[in-house]
Amino acid sequence: MTTWTTFGTYTLLFTDIEGSTRRWGDDPAAMSALLRRHDAIMREAIARHDGQVFKTIGDAFCALFASAQKALCAAMDAQSMLNNCLTPDGTPLRVRMALHTGDVEQRDNDYFGPPVNRVARLLGVAHGGQTLLTQATFSLVREHAPDTVSFYDLGEHQLRDITGVEHIYQANPPGLSGFFPPLRISAAPPGNLPTPPTTFIGRDRERRDLSALLAHTKLLTLTGIGGTGKTRLAIQVADENAGTFPDGAWFVDLAPVTECALVAQAIALTLGISLEGHREAVPELLAFLRSHRLLLILDNCEHLVETCAQLVSILLQASAELTILATSREPLHLPGESVYRVLPLSCPASEEEKVTPDDLLRYEAVRLFLERATAVTPDFQITPANAAAVQQLCARLDGLPMAIELATARLRAMTVEQILDRLRDRFRLLTSGSRVALPRQQTLRALIDWSYDLLTASEQALLRRLAVFAGGCTLEAAEAVCADDVLFDWDVMDALTELVEKSLILADATEGADMRYRMLEVVREYSEEKLRDAGEEQAFRQRHAAYFLEQVAREKREIAGAASAEVWQKWARFNVTEADNFRAALRHTDVGLDGFPLALTFFRRFPSECHSWLDVLLARNPDEQSVERAEALLWAAHVCRTHIEAYPYVEESLYLYRHLNLPEGICECLRTLSRHAVARGNLAEAEALREECQQVADASGNKNAVVHAAITSAVVALARGDAAAARPPLEQALRIRRAMQLPQEVAFIL
Repeated sequence: MTTWTTFGTYTLLFTDIEGSTRRWGDDPAAMSALLRRHDAIMREAIARHDGQVFKTIGDAFCALFASAQKALCAAMDAQSMLNNCLTPDGTPLRVRMALHTGDVEQRDNDYFGPPVNRVARLLGVAHGGQTLLTQATFSLVREHAPDTVSFYDLGEHQLRDITGVEHIYQANPPGLSGFFPPLRISAAPPGNLPTPPTTFIGRDRERRDLSALLAHTKLLTLTGIGGTGKTRLAIQVADENAGTFPDGAWFVDLAPVTECALVAQAIALTLGISLEGHREAVPELLAFLRSHRLLLILDNCEHLVETCAQLVSILLQASAELTILATSREPLHLPGESVYRVLPLSCPASEEEKVTPDDLLRYEAVRLFLERATAVTPDFQITPANAAAVQQLCARLDGLPMAIELATARLRAMTVEQILDRLRDRFRLLTSGSRVALPRQQTLRALIDWSYDLLTASEQALLRRLAVFAGGCTLEAAEAVCADDVLFDWDVMDALTELVEKSLILADATEGADMRYRMLEVVREYSEEKLRDAGEEQAFRQRHAAYFLEQVAREKREIAGAASAEVWQKWARFNVTEADNFRAALRHTDVGLDGFPLALTFFRRFPSECHSWLDVLLARNPDEQSVERAEALLWAAHVCRTHIEAYPYVEESLYLYRHLNLPEGICECLRTLSRHAVARGNLAEAEALREECQQVADASGNKNAVVHAAITSAVVALARGDAAAARPPLEQALRIRRAMQLPQEVAFIL
């Protein structure tokens, strides 16, 4: 369980070794021994002064102290001891240190909050062997520091990503030089990155991945469905890496650009390139970029993707120092392009039970919801009373940042529970976007409209037809259900590939299984509306049901004669994977008693659900007198919890089988009733049912009927305690089933 605790005034000590990466490359063995000595010194100094090491990253230490004085003493002792720790070239091991005091939050033995960010930034401007303090720490230690420790006032400086200036002090251990080069504070790189109005939540893994990719690629494209936060993530990553580009990071929003010819012009104007005197944008861009090393962020390329791809190719070929970070619903498909798919935020499963506020805060979607909710309603909290509603809301919004932000805007007038209740009409509910945002970013529907309108007619047709699937589908299923005389089956694969590329369909690869395709719930609901508007819903829901009925019939045929465990395992996996599709097919009112094999797929895993579906199907055709109804009634009896509950189903099934003159079904019903009589201890009734079953079997000669009669005889004999009498009928049944090559029946009789 994740626990959050707000601490009082604590002092953080962060340290790391200067030049460690180079030393590892020069002499790994010596560096390994040196690092062990360094770690021992740091742990000894921190423990001696009652500090707690809460994180180590490579050669970096992060420690927490209840006393600022003790934190300072630990740093001074460590610096003195490290001065005697010599490197192979005979120089002291140089470790930079930073101290800051403030309120921190604890989560799972780690610490977070603004003080952590501030001390990390302070460490970044220090030199090896130097110990820096913020004003907050210096004010606590200056009157009580050991007389042997001296301080230098280094003045006020702007730390990167920290609001306001910081007054920085240097602490000097006794006997060590206090002279260092100027602090490593450089002016902010040029650029025009937007300043987001809200804090950035989560995406730690994505930020690490993207920073690593930016160091090794010239074109990095973030793809994903609208509303996943591609733009916000791109700005954050660009800001964190802007310092590696001497000429800065430049953001170009292409969403308002509607004409292909204006793309190059928009980039040129952003970079401050004058186009006066009828100068052409592309030549001016090429000339500018040849002499600059910068990061160019091209945001919202999807509606101009071909133009963007052509221009990006030209720019990258002309400038070896240019790096481009693009956001788009689909890749640019250029050589050397690195594509990074941005998924929704992590969110709890809607069915997860007994969640607590601490449990929920593990998830990025919930943390975003809480942060945005408190901006709207400052006293909002996640409590045990509303935790379940917050959980379900974030899950039903698929963890989409835009959807979450639109939902929290409703908290001005509604409770979380009211918002959740009205999600049935989510496209009307989620319409309270920023007035300064583009129209397509102000409502969830407009956002998906934007993507849908960019699709070809074939892609639109496939997207809306795929809405009939629940829980995803395979390519084979998509081709079988969605193709018709307008969208041919060979077109489905191409259209599906494009929908994946354009981030409207998610493709999940599972080892040993076919690729599976699924929609986010908001896209599925939107596509359902489009399917209804096109007048195609009834036809394609029927095709969906028919497809899965055929698959279950195929399963029955293959398993009937299967001696191979692989066949059973294949269909067992199929039943689990496609359970949601089975349910969707069973909900279709045109599926009658022919659909009872679908219900039987739940027989072993969810017997109560199996019984419920059988009741639904039986109620749809109450007057039908068919083999399917008789079979469904008998299976309903098998999943009843008590013999009394099962009896009416068997009786009606027996009546129908007699009416249809089907001895196999008659004998199976009599066998079932006899077994129930044995369970109730009524052996006389069981014997009478056995005799009738034997008579029907003998008269018909039907092999299945004979087997039912033989097993009934064995069950009644065993109930009387006569094992010898039970053996001959079982051997008879065994011979028949072996001859019929039904291995599962053979196993049962054995």
